[in-house]
Amino acid sequence: MTDNRIEENSDLYEHSLEELTDEELKTLKNTRLNYTVNFVYHNNSFYRQVMEEKGLTPSDFETTEDLKKLPVIDSDTLRQNQPPFSDENEFKSEDTNVKRPFSTSGTSGVPKKVLKSFDEMERIYDDLKRGHESYGVTSEDVILNWFPFVGLNPSGAYTEGWIERLGAMSLPLLNTDYPTDYETALLKQYSPDVITGLASHVDAKGRAFEHLEGFDPKEIGVDIITLSGEPVTKNRKEHISKVFGSEVYDFLASTETGGIAYECPEGNHYHILDDSVHVEVLDGGYNRLDEGEEGKLVVTNLLHPGEESSMPLLRYNMGDIVSKYFENSGDCECSISGVTNISAPKREAWEFIIGAVNLNAKYIEDKVYENEEIKEVVEGYQVRLDYDEKEGDVMNILLETKDDHYLGDKTEGVSLSNSSRSPSYEVGRKILDGDQYLKDTVENVGAAKINVEFVEGINMPPGKPERIVDNR
Repeated sequence: MTDNRIEENSDLYEHSLEELTDEELKTLKNTRLNYTVNFVYHNNSFYRQVMEEKGLTPSDFETTEDLKKLPVIDSDTLRQNQPPFSDENEFKSEDTNVKRPFSTSGTSGVPKKVLKSFDEMERIYDDLKRGHESYGVTSEDVILNWFPFVGLNPSGAYTEGWIERLGAMSLPLLNTDYPTDYETALLKQYSPDVITGLASHVDAKGRAFEHLEGFDPKEIGVDIITLSGEPVTKNRKEHISKVFGSEVYDFLASTETGGIAYECPEGNHYHILDDSVHVEVLDGGYNRLDEGEEGKLVVTNLLHPGEESSMPLLRYNMGDIVSKYFENSGDCECSISGVTNISAPKREAWEFIIGAVNLNAKYIEDKVYENEEIKEVVEGYQVRLDYDEKEGDVMNILLETKDDHYLGDKTEGVSLSNSSRSPSYEVGRKILDGDQYLKDTVENVGAAKINVEFVEGINMPPGKPERIVDNR
């Protein structure tokens, strides 16, 4: 068995992306792509078979442009090529040390098994560390880890790794949505400077603290909050920022690929970790799009020369929708302006069709949190889809709240002609009025119905919240 592991305490990055010229960055990426393709060809049965069937060898991949010679794979491809659907995990590299087996949350389907080598874990730690350093996070900070430590979910482990690599103090706490005496005592004792976690968990914690007598979340003294693991809207980030009195940023990462991009602190876009991943934005037929067009985010791992990978992924469809990236734009106010950028991602799995209209849970969330009064009391939400022979598609929007004033408030059949001015109607009206196609479908065509209800609790499994439940 080979053992070319990169030393755990070594710095994988002897360069700074913003200091590289266009040509230097291209050379760096192409060098890493060459190594990656060679590695998968000689160590990975899935990619070796794909390349052999197409008559390809590693020498056919000189630049990142050559990636188009390979097919795009997706979540279904991973599932179908590993147990229980396959006798062996065809994506597992042969003779490679596995440090951690992981599993996706399963919120978008059957959980996928993901394997990470010693080298990969070190690279992921470094990528996440670099992104957080761009926000001003340092080794002097105390970092509160609110990511779930659930089974084989990697978010907690990834976070502990980059905090350790940074040399900062980690404060991992329970993922309950209610504050414990132990938790509040630790917060008062250590006064964390940074919080990192799922948006829904951080939001729920903040609301719980607000309801706690004699405890103001702003008094914790948090300067920076980073979110990852699920899409989050601008309105929700603004609410979290208001509750904690902190700057809030989003970090795009996944179980399968590790770190991908981090939200620019100065602009409305995300910086790609260009030396660890190569991104493409493609249409439904996996054709390249022009700048500014919205499409599927496809990611390729770029292994560092000498690095072993237990499960490298080439041209992996992330299931996120972004606007076409622009390279070396130079129009960003921050110091990291020479790298690839993408728009804020939307989760493709959160998309659904109601009455022939395409919607996304992120759209629903944005409209809920658009109302200043209502977003103060909504602790979570879920969209449940049903079908009625008379009404057509029915979208039931459940809004979780602990405020007795709102509990039980419900509007069935939201329409702009409705004279109601209840909180549930106000939410439904914003959703209806914000999309002309949805408005026509509900009001003129009569092919769909919208119901909104404030409820005390929404039953969800641990880990990531299940935003869309389609019972049709």
